[in-house]
Amino acid sequence: MIKISVVLFCMLLFFYGSATGATREVITTGKYVMGDLDTKTKARKFALLDAKKMAMEKAGTYLRSFSEVDGLHLTRDEVLSLAAGTMSVEILEEMWEMQGQNPVVTITIKAKIDTSGLEKEIEALIAHRSKVKIFNEREKTGDGPDKRAYSKVTIIDSFLDNEISITHVKGLINRGGLMEVQLTGVNNTSSYKRLEYKIEWFDNNGFLIDTVMSRWTDFPAYGNSEFGFRAVAPKATAADFRIRIREED
Repeated sequence: MIKISVVLFCMLLFFYGSATGATREVITTGKYVMGDLDTKTKARKFALLDAKKMAMEKAGTYLRSFSEVDGLHLTRDEVLSLAAGTMSVEILEEMWEMQGQNPVVTITIKAKIDTSGLEKEIEALIAHRSKVKIFNEREKTGDGPDKRAYSKVTIIDSFLDNEISITHVKGLINRGGLMEVQLTGVNNTSSYKRLEYKIEWFDNNGFLIDTVMSRWTDFPAYGNSEFGFRAVAPKATAADFRIRIREED
């Protein structure tokens, strides 16, 4: 069924591309207001992301014919996200100004979206969905890797729980005698998310280890991409852990 769907997609891509051309060019502007803890590099990155997002929205009409492919059940957002991987960007202008007490960066880009590269992105999406399906089946039967470690992760927001997947959690004792934890996951949406994690460490008796290292720490989760982090226990007495994940306010 998947092979047939890919063939149908390629035929659709060929006929639609022949009629309209394989590349769409749009010009958009992104903006970001700096906070007290932001750096210029961080502000510039978020302004650029905003401009790219607007470019994909502008190209929505152009990509409408790819929104639903029989058998693959691709949504419009998924197609836009896949097309983003084929987008090339040229920065036309970058401006800095003050908005009250805060610096503001505005970036104007020219984005070229090449739909002829979508075939490879579709194949990658199929492969990813297959891996996620196998992982979920193993989780249901209880024979997945590091089963005990997965049970130690809690996603606080129920909405977020439907938008991200935890794909790998591993805890071990490193050469220095300290417990080390590594987690990876996938943002299943097309939207960029700013997430936070907090790890609580426990000793052999199950008592919480009091440490300033058990604090909320932010990390990025880009649309339809993997994310992850790594942490080391503050003391050698740490024998267990609990991880909580939430979306940054």
